[in-house]
Amino acid sequence: QSILKMKFLFAVFIISTFVFSGHAASYWTGWLDRDNPSVTGDWETYRAFVFSDKK
Repeated sequence: QSILKMKFLFAVFIISTFVFSGHAASYWTGWLDRDNPSVTGDWETYRAFVFSDKK
């Protein structure tokens, strides 16, 4: 019975991680997007924004 509980908790953890990470990954911030994202991803880094001139 404890193995069944562990399997259930593991499944809940995996599903909730998938759901919440999917939501976070689909959110874009327009104020940090200075280039045109490619098909492989948006390659801007936080460090590049911090040290760039803010025009």
